[in-house]
Order: sequence, then C-alpha cells, then structure tokens
Amino acid sequence: MRILSVMFDVREVIAAAPLGDRRRNERALEIVTALIQGGEARADDGVHAPGEAGPWAHTMGSFRFYDNDALALPNLYTPCRDALAQLVPPGGRAYVIYDVSVVDYSRHTAKHDRIQVGNTHGLGYELFSALVLDEQGRPLGPVAQELRTAEGCLSSEAYEPFPFVDHYDQAERLIRAARFHLPDRELVGVMDREFDDLALERWLADGSYKSVIRAQHLGRKVLLKGSPTTLRNAARAARRRVVGTTEREGKTYEVRVAETNVTFHSRSWRGCKRGQTPKSGAPLDTRVVIVELYLHGRRAHSWVLLTNLDDPAEHIAQIYTWRWRVERLFFLIKVGMRLETWGEHNGERIARRLALCSLAAMAVYQLAAVADDPAYVGAVRYIATLGGWLGKKNTPLGPIVMMRGMLRFIGALAMLEAVGLEELRRMARQLSEALGLPLPGVGPPMRKARRAARPAPDP
Repeated sequence: MRILSVMFDVREVIAAAPLGDRRRNERALEIVTALIQGGEARADDGVHAPGEAGPWAHTMGSFRFYDNDALALPNLYTPCRDALAQLVPPGGRAYVIYDVSVVDYSRHTAKHDRIQVGNTHGLGYELFSALVLDEQGRPLGPVAQELRTAEGCLSSEAYEPFPFVDHYDQAERLIRAARFHLPDRELVGVMDREFDDLALERWLADGSYKSVIRAQHLGRKVLLKGSPTTLRNAARAARRRVVGTTEREGKTYEVRVAETNVTFHSRSWRGCKRGQTPKSGAPLDTRVVIVELYLHGRRAHSWVLLTNLDDPAEHIAQIYTWRWRVERLFFLIKVGMRLETWGEHNGERIARRLALCSLAAMAVYQLAAVADDPAYVGAVRYIATLGGWLGKKNTPLGPIVMMRGMLRFIGALAMLEAVGLEELRRMARQLSEALGLPLPGVGPPMRKARRAARPAPDP
C-alpha cells in the first residue's frame, strides 16, 4: 500500500485510531485495503492474496466489526481527521463542500430504521457529508459525516444520535466540526441553493465563517444602494464581463461574470413548516457574484452566488464549479463501493462501514492526485488503464477507474505469487489448445485435431 500513502500513510493513521484493541485496528486496515482494491471483498467476489483470510472468513470478520457496539463513530473517523490534518497545512486555505444525498434501501425490508427519502415513496437513509478540497480544488476526504435514520442522525461528532431538525441545523453542526478538527486553517464553506437561508447566512457572518452559497430565492427583497428591489433585479443590473473559458462535461463554455453588493433585511422563513414564526435579524451586507456560461453564443448555465470572500469574481466562479466533487464522492461510495447494496440490518452498522469507506476514498483520491508526479505517473496511469481509462487528455483519472484497476492489478499479483509465472504460462498454453483461442504470451492456438489432419511431410 505504499503507493497509496504518498501524502499520508494509511497504516499509520489507522494504527493511531482509538479503537480500543490492536485486533480491531488490524481488522480496520484489512477492510480499508479491500475497499481500495475495488470494493470490499465478499464471499463471491473477493480478491485475496495467498496467506490472507479466505473470502468467507473476511466477510464474517467484517460483519463482526460493523456489529461491534464498542466502536464509536468519533473514534472510527479519527484516521480521516488525522490524515486531513497532514494534507491541509496550518495557515493554508481549504474548501469544505456540504451536501446531502439519498441512500435508497427501498427493497431492504430487514432494515427497521429506514426513513422516507427522495420523493417520499422511497425508504432508506440520508447521508450528509462535509468534503474537504485543497487550494487547487482537489478532493481530499470528508472531515465529518452524518447518516440520518429513524433513530436520529448518527454523527461522526457524537457518541449518541442527534435529533433531526433540518438540513440547516446539520450544516451548522458540521461547519463547527470542520473548524474544530482543522484549526488554524482558512476554511471556506461551499453549498448549493438548498442551503440559501437568511438565518444560516447571518449565523455564518456572526461566526466569521467564510462561505460561497448559490442563491435560490431570487425574489427575496433586498436593498441595492439603499433602494428596495429584488435579488433577481439586482443581479440583472450588474454589468457582465468575459473572463475566459471553462471545460464542463466535454464542452467549452465562455465564462461571463458580474458582481454587486446588496443588503438582506428581511426575515428568515426557516422552521415555518414546523409551525415556527419567521425570524428577524440584523441587516446583512452581502457580495453577489453572477456567473453565466455561454455555449455557441447562447446562455447555457447561470448562477447567482452569495459570498463574503474578497477573491476576484472569476475565482468565486471557479470555487463553485468545484462543488460537484461532493457529488463524485457520493458516486464513488454508491457505485464504486456499492453502498445501496449493503446488507447490514440497521443504520448504525452502515455508519461504521461508511467511516472506513471514507478513509478508503481518501487513499484513492491520493492515488489520483499523483497521476502527474514523475515518480509515480507510469504506475498510476497503468492502474487507471486497467480500470478502463481511455487515456484521453480531457478525461481525468477518476476514483472508479482507479479502484477497478487496483482490483485487476492486485488480483494479477495474487495469481503470480500463488502459481508462479512459468506455471501460469503452462496453463495458458493448455487452455489455448483446448479452447482454440489466442491468449496473451502464448501465440496462436493449435488444436490437436488440426495438427492430426496435417499431411505427413514427404520423405
């Protein structure tokens, strides 16, 4: 695993985790290793090198690990936090993307603590993540997470579940957690439009938290140079300018930005659906950055961003485009690690498994991060090619191809160690003859019947 430890050592951070027993730390390392290799091993698809535990033993060991009530979530997330503390130096800036994703377990009837999710017809859980990016926008890993169940929010920040109030309450809790676990860093919270709430924005300002939030309520009343108007009209009045181009989903867009300053003076409607009254607050001066992406002269995307950063408007636009990386984290866990197929019977076991998945995701991110490092570029790109990467310049090395490549690569190493190169070649020749198929390193097959049918050479 040394190639996976270029920027932090997986073994070290797991060994330092307060899990209460050396064997638990060893089991955690084994599970994380299996996840990095392309998904945690199961009895029917695990890849195990000679001398390792068999697939069934590994599966049962993992089950006992996740079912252990002595393993508290704050302790399981300690390796992630220790690794992030190494990756984000004190005094540096990092971006924290906050978002929530539905985990659908509608067909898993044995899970008794599911909640209504999605369109209220589905059943499952909600995963709330705080993903940390470095100054270049590269994903590092989650600093905090919560899994919402019928019993409450199972959090990396507490030994007992938090009662669920709303997503704004969760955001405030994880924002405080990020500052606690990464002190002496400049943390910038980035959130999508479902977090556009005046009470939250006033809370961020009171706590001197830096943020970039996409506006949702464009009809909200604001003051522009002291005159009442709406946020939409204030955004329309700002003068656009072209600042360059950007690549998005394989297309090149022209980027235009504008900015203005407004004052929010209205009430927050947070909690009104629960019967609470609208909350008033102090006037809040806010910088508004408008971002528009044009394709072939026509506007394709438009965002109105609320921020208290002093960065240039074009950099604010870049910061928000990095927000999609939290969606890729959810994709990695759901697809690469098969989250929605997990058979654990309750949210507590799933939350423990998610903690180790988070560390595995961090290791995969580090592998992708060194793709351009001359010391590792050859090995990393070969692993990605094994996983299905086509080698195109506009196609970045994603975590899914890395995990698939690691699965094939480590499987090949296990076969070489178990059988040996010469024995593998001998078996390949036999299979080539039996099947009539060309196999790598063997040459074109020659069937016995075909050889027997050849005319005898002339004397």
